[in-house]
Amino acid sequence: MEDIKSHYKRFRETFLFDYSETLPSETINKLKTRVIEERDQQKSEENETYKQSSAQNFKINEIAENLKSGKIVGEKIISNALSYASKTNANILTPKSLEMQLLQKLSPNKADLSNHIIEALNYQLSFQPHQPPIITYVLIRKVRYNSNYNTFHFIFDIVNFLDEKLEFIIEVSREALDLENIDQLVENDSHGSLAYHVREGSFILDTHLKE
Repeated sequence: MEDIKSHYKRFRETFLFDYSETLPSETINKLKTRVIEERDQQKSEENETYKQSSAQNFKINEIAENLKSGKIVGEKIISNALSYASKTNANILTPKSLEMQLLQKLSPNKADLSNHIIEALNYQLSFQPHQPPIITYVLIRKVRYNSNYNTFHFIFDIVNFLDEKLEFIIEVSREALDLENIDQLVENDSHGSLAYHVREGSFILDTHLKE
C-alpha cells in the first residue's frame, strides 16, 4: 500500500499540466483573468437581456395603446413584435435556465451516468504515467456555462480507491449539445454522451484533494 501511495503522490504532482502543490504565478494570473472575464461577460449578458426585455415591452405597450386609441396597426408590425418577443424569451433561457434543466434531466439517471463515467475515466487514466489510482465513485454536482468559450462544464465529485476526494470536469461545447435529446448525455456509446467526451479527452481532473 505504501508503494501505491508513493506512486499516486507522484501522479498527483505531475498529472495534467504538471500540477504541483503550488501553482505557478503565471497560471494563477491566467485563472484570475479568466474569472474576471466570465464575471464581466455575465454582467454584459444580464444588461443585454434587460435591454431586450425593455425594448420588447415598450413595443408591445405601444401597439396596445395605438389599438386602444382606435388606430389601425398592420399585421406585419404586430407579427414582428411577437416574433421579437419570442426570440428574446428564448435567449433568456440561456445560460442559467439551461444549467438547471440539464442538471434536473441528468439527476434521475445519475447511477447509469456515474457507471459510464467511471468506466470511461479509468480507461483514460490507464494511459497516464505512474499508474493513477482507480476511480470508484462519481457523482454529478452541478452544471456551469462558460459564456466566453460557449461551453458547458459538467462538474462531478469523484473518489478513488484510496478514498480521496477529487473534482472532475467534463467540458462540452454548446454546439455539441443536442438539447432536444438530453437523455443522450447519459448513454455510453452515443457520440453525444458525456462518456464519449471523456474518451475523447475533453475533461479536467483536479488532483488537488478536496476537504
